[in-house]
Amino acid sequence: MQLNQTLMDDLPIGKFVTMIYAMLDARSREITVVSAGHLRPLLINGECSFLDVDTGMPLGLGTSSYPECTIPLKAGHPTPVLYRREPLWSLLFLLTG
Repeated sequence: MQLNQTLMDDLPIGKFVTMIYAMLDARSREITVVSAGHLRPLLINGECSFLDVDTGMPLGLGTSSYPECTIPLKAGHPTPVLYRREPLWSLLFLLTG
């Protein structure tokens, strides 16, 4: 929420940021995803599927809630990948357990 407020204060009117934030728990083999107005991410974990993630508003446009979505990862697939079309913002997670 702090980032959203900072962007609302600092960005010019009409400018905003979309974002996917993901946290990996390697022990429980779960990934938690939050979206701020971004397109659905693609999860590659033995198979490919777009995640159904509820999204909040893009950052910088106003106050919003950002619901979390937790996804269990399949065992036996050591390199799940979560990404969108933008290679610069791709997230690659290597599981070591």
